[in-house]
Amino acid sequence: ECPRLLFPFARNILAEVTRDGGFPPVFLSPIDFVALWQSRRGQAMENPVGNA
Repeated sequence: ECPRLLFPFARNILAEVTRDGGFPPVFLSPIDFVALWQSRRGQAMENPVGNA
């Protein structure tokens, strides 16, 4: 939950800092952290790492 809650604030800070520095603002696309986690979890389940 933390990445999902904090990302909008970090995204806004990055846009403001670049804009205030005289550069075009950097806009990051929203990230669906739950879908990303589920995808990586599914890949890990399909390809388990052996404990040798």
